[in-house]
Amino acid sequence: MDYYINEYSLRGQFGNVREFLDSLKEFTLPVLKKIESEEGNAIWKKESLWDCNVCSDIKLGDIHPNKNERDPTLTSLKKKLQKLYNSKPYFCENSNTGTSIVEYGFDKDFRDGFQVPNCFILAWDNEGRIVSFWHPSYQEQLLPIIVRKGGETFEEQLDNIISSEWWDQAPEIRHWRINSNYKVEVRGKEFDFHPPHFHVIMPDCTAVFHLETGELYDYHGRPPHDMENIVQQWHGEHKTELKEAWDSLHPPVTYKNN
Repeated sequence: MDYYINEYSLRGQFGNVREFLDSLKEFTLPVLKKIESEEGNAIWKKESLWDCNVCSDIKLGDIHPNKNERDPTLTSLKKKLQKLYNSKPYFCENSNTGTSIVEYGFDKDFRDGFQVPNCFILAWDNEGRIVSFWHPSYQEQLLPIIVRKGGETFEEQLDNIISSEWWDQAPEIRHWRINSNYKVEVRGKEFDFHPPHFHVIMPDCTAVFHLETGELYDYHGRPPHDMENIVQQWHGEHKTELKEAWDSLHPPVTYKNN
């Protein structure tokens, strides 16, 4: 599963640095710790994240612990972000996805200033989840969007994580193992524009395969040279299980053509 830091949830909302550090301890760091503990996950953030304002006149990258009151909170944030961001598989930060968001159903005071691409577009394209800092505009667990891609329009909701309690009611995922290096997932929440599929997670790569045919649909990272053969052979033996899992986790979906 891919996670995307919400660059718009950090824009000077804290009264002082202490308030920000307290929010990291209560909300953000437990979320990053949970993501770190899950196998095969990646996180994407903009390099300009460090230029985001914590307070009205203080940027994230400008905060330095007072040598007389050393607080490890900010150091923990940077270490966890850097570790998650630089861990395999790697994802390209510059992405032209061909996706446009027709309407953002949240953050009405700032949504007209969203740049393209942004965390919401990338999360939708890659079936990822949003991770937000504490912000009044990002308290809901679902962020409604209307997306246009390939001449079709989709009404979707992005998962928005602000605390580790989110995992208490996270969408169900069915797991299999091909061997010690290949983890297979059918996920309980997917976006409508993808055909039925399953995910394969490896140390250096994540991949998506068509559920019906077993053919490779998309991947990120460096796939092993024998990956497709190994997965397709496994798919041939477990296709019925995969289809049953998909059908049980996905109610019928509807979308409209433009």
